[in-house]
Amino acid sequence: MLLYNFSPGWYTPLFYFLTDSVHLSSDAFGLCRAVQFGATLIASAVYGELSTRWSLKKLLWISVTINIVPGFMYLLIRGLVGAIAVSAIVGLLTGFVIVALFDMLTRFTPHGLEGSSTAIGYSVFGLAGAVGDIVGASVYARAGLTPCLVMDAVATAFILPILSRLPEAPVTNDQASPPLPVNA
Repeated sequence: MLLYNFSPGWYTPLFYFLTDSVHLSSDAFGLCRAVQFGATLIASAVYGELSTRWSLKKLLWISVTINIVPGFMYLLIRGLVGAIAVSAIVGLLTGFVIVALFDMLTRFTPHGLEGSSTAIGYSVFGLAGAVGDIVGASVYARAGLTPCLVMDAVATAFILPILSRLPEAPVTNDQASPPLPVNA
């Protein structure tokens, strides 16, 4: 979660790049973000279907590998239509890996602690995004968007060695939780 959402090129730097360099309005940037979030929702449904056919490890490898470079597509756009198209593609790709990472978190959590691990996962995810945004804003002010995207790609690539250490078939938490003891 920490490595994936450390995204120095995605929040403030992307806003300034799209509004200052591509000359989109802040409303158009908001539309791009909405398209990205909508595509993330679609990616969740696709992941749900594919997770019944492919192993978690395979889904993680594919999604993390593909997510090393999608941010660089923003450097190619020249207007609103391109920004919306890239946002849709990026939303599908990033949404897929986010769902896969949270699926991994749930599957590797000790039985009965799924809620706690999800809360910790979201906290780490949010913290990584905030730190990445601060770092990204600082780097963007000095060097532009490309170095921010490079840092994001490197952080995502660092996930791959971790995936190589995962067991092929993790324990799943599909069975019902045992009842908690009642203190009378």
